[in-house]
Amino acid sequence: MRHFDDEQAVIDLAPRAETAAASAEARARGEKWPSEVLRALSDFAARAFPLLLVTVLPLWIARDAWLSLWRGTRPRAWDGSGHYAIAQLYDRSIFPDTFGWTHAYFGGMPFPNFYPPLYFWCVSFLSNTRLLTFDEAFKLVSFLPLLLTPAAIWLLTWGVTGKNRAAASGAAFASLVILLDVRVGEGYPAGLDYESTFQIGLYSQPLGFVLLLVWFVLYRGVRKFDRRFVLASLLLALTVLANFFNAVVATVFVAAVICDNLLKYRKAVAAEGAREGRLRALAARAASPAAALALTLFWVAPVLLSYKFFVTRPQDVARHALSPTLMVWYVAAFLGAARWLRCPSGSAHAFLAACMLLAAGIFSADAFAPGWFPLQSPRFLATLNLLLAVPVGYLVPCFVKSLTSTLSAREERGSRAFFGSGRRAEALALVVTSVVLCVYVSVLVNLPKYSFYQDGSARHVESLLSFAREHRAGRYIVETPNLKVTHAETLFDGRALSAFLGAQGNEVLSVVYHEASPNALFFLPLVNAFSTGADNFGVSSVLSDDSSFLGQPLSSHLSRARMLGVKYLVVASSKIKNRLDEESGVTGRRDFGPWSVYEIAGEPPRAAQPLLYKPALVVSDYHFKLRRRSEYDFVRLAQEQFNGGWFDVLLTLSETTKLDRLQHLDRFGALVVGRYKFDDEERAFRLLRDFARTRLLILLSCDSAFCGRLRAAKGELPHAVFFDRAPSQRDEWVGSPKATEDYRDDPIRAEWSALRALLDGRKIPVDLSGAEVSGVTAGDSLGVNVAPRGGGELPVLIRTTYSPYWRREDGGVIYAATPFYMLTFADGPVRLTFERGPWEKAGAFVSLATLILLAGLAASEGLARRRGVRPEILEQRPHGGV
Repeated sequence: MRHFDDEQAVIDLAPRAETAAASAEARARGEKWPSEVLRALSDFAARAFPLLLVTVLPLWIARDAWLSLWRGTRPRAWDGSGHYAIAQLYDRSIFPDTFGWTHAYFGGMPFPNFYPPLYFWCVSFLSNTRLLTFDEAFKLVSFLPLLLTPAAIWLLTWGVTGKNRAAASGAAFASLVILLDVRVGEGYPAGLDYESTFQIGLYSQPLGFVLLLVWFVLYRGVRKFDRRFVLASLLLALTVLANFFNAVVATVFVAAVICDNLLKYRKAVAAEGAREGRLRALAARAASPAAALALTLFWVAPVLLSYKFFVTRPQDVARHALSPTLMVWYVAAFLGAARWLRCPSGSAHAFLAACMLLAAGIFSADAFAPGWFPLQSPRFLATLNLLLAVPVGYLVPCFVKSLTSTLSAREERGSRAFFGSGRRAEALALVVTSVVLCVYVSVLVNLPKYSFYQDGSARHVESLLSFAREHRAGRYIVETPNLKVTHAETLFDGRALSAFLGAQGNEVLSVVYHEASPNALFFLPLVNAFSTGADNFGVSSVLSDDSSFLGQPLSSHLSRARMLGVKYLVVASSKIKNRLDEESGVTGRRDFGPWSVYEIAGEPPRAAQPLLYKPALVVSDYHFKLRRRSEYDFVRLAQEQFNGGWFDVLLTLSETTKLDRLQHLDRFGALVVGRYKFDDEERAFRLLRDFARTRLLILLSCDSAFCGRLRAAKGELPHAVFFDRAPSQRDEWVGSPKATEDYRDDPIRAEWSALRALLDGRKIPVDLSGAEVSGVTAGDSLGVNVAPRGGGELPVLIRTTYSPYWRREDGGVIYAATPFYMLTFADGPVRLTFERGPWEKAGAFVSLATLILLAGLAASEGLARRRGVRPEILEQRPHGGV
């Protein structure tokens, strides 16, 4: 077995040296030019045959799915309709920026601030340049990477095994089992198979995966600061900007390569230049990811700086996604890895170490994954499974070797086969594998059926959307159908309707992008109350976990929906229709196939509206990640207020948790303190004392010395009320896919009832004489028109999701208020804009500067080559790995 140094491997699918040598030999024998051309063509065909076959074969096996894509109009996939809709919104109003806002869903949400933007950017680029229509661009960017995935596996295996073509072909064909057989992941959406891409609609992961593989093949050969370094940095940046899960895997590969380089540097012989060469390569490989990070800061900086508003929780179901097919796959991967390590070639150690690190992280995630990390273990598991196609494919040379033994006699006699005996054996192995794979998939695999709407199959959907274009008086709620009892077509229609309504200009309470808006913790439970199914994926909300919330009378949920600006209810199940038919709070019913639209009686509240009573300021921690049932913070208090349906005194989140830095306290009718932090204790005490002399001060107990001081000074705080917290005894994590607990007897709910009674009994009315307030929304700007009246500032609720990137042009303060809307105070016209802050702008500047530096580096090397200056070549290094 030959050994290859991975640092010397060069991506060259048609080696020039071999072609030149063959031509020279042919001319020496006096052969004519046409025969040379034919031989070159046959050689190219032999090299391209595996790649062509592994790309075309899935088209034939899954021809129904590909035909539905070709003939389809709009996606019907579970998440795919959401991707299609948000891509339209991005194309129309945000492109080419990667920092924007849409009012279509969840009362408004940022986009693509929390989502890698490359996928949407590519679709919009192809569409806006008129190269393709929007639908053509969307299909191309969504499905071409899936088609190219086996070829990318071939390239990866060819690169990391030292140009072993037989192993590369075997890995590419083996990957088709993972791609085509939905049973491999036990039904969990993995993102890297035909079911996940066509039917579930996880469109962006194949794009990121292909970029990941091409990047690693190139990155392993980086050994100095040259064009390869530049290209590797760009590819890694694109991988990060394409898909989060592949970006995390890339960090694992970088860690494995750097560690492998460090070990080899320590073992390097003291020969002249050996250590220097390896040190130079190590420096380049360490600098490349740093350059890639700098390139992505224009998007990464806003994500990191506003990550506290990202709604997510870990989803660890990897152990449940293991199937018998996967167990066989892992055994084959283990055997292939063992054989590979017996005679390691290429990047064996680094690649297998990365796979082991990834596997360890996936299967032990429940032990160490933090609550803030958006772990979706099936998505990482899918990446691992396809990466393991490399060691699985390494078993193929054994099979090829047994076949070539039958042809050895002809080879020894000097007879020349058309492709050569080795290539004939490889071709025979590919043909046999193709036949077996076709039979396997045809007999045992069911491929997607409902991925795209076909002409005439969505008339009821189009009719409903046409109705909605003429009815924009308020927001829409679309029922989440029950997965177990709903017909498949209606089931997929529910997600599609929510997405398409938002895309055409209506506002909907929910969509697939739960993580983008904190209001998902409030809106999704309300949507579930009007549904036979439940959609709690990715959120950790007490309201979603509370069976008593869902069990409230429908009239209570209608009142709550009206407060959120909902006017229309779109439902499909007979159970919900029957309940709505009995409610006096709904008027009118229009049927569109299995779906019906109900209108909530009365006019919905305006986008901007003054409050009747002064709000209560809450000084507390808050977060939107994985929560425990006993957590006691602003989010829990706001959820209790939402559960009670009482909004006279809105809870408002303080802009700071430092008591000595509180400002504008005169705007609020009550102050609730749940966190006792300060820089100046005396100033904090004076502020609380002055407030408690005239208005309600609620002090939630804690063990701090300052809290004890406040208790001791109770005589100086005449309107202060002390609450001894009684945290819930249930300390489990909140993350069930459906409501499993009854919170009516929860101590925190009982304490909220007492707090509500205090707030209700001492609420301070707002003088609304002469008040005229209206709001106008337009993309990333909001206009609030408050008529000056000389009576002081008005508290104005803006029914748009709060984000720290909303800023008043006059520098005024914007607060978050129940559920997670915006609250501001104004006595005249106010304009709000959604824009980057100074640090986010600095990140964009660093990205631009890094891009210019990399372009200059590549240009300088090219100029040096034109002038005949050869770049420095590293000394020959010993064999063996990265």
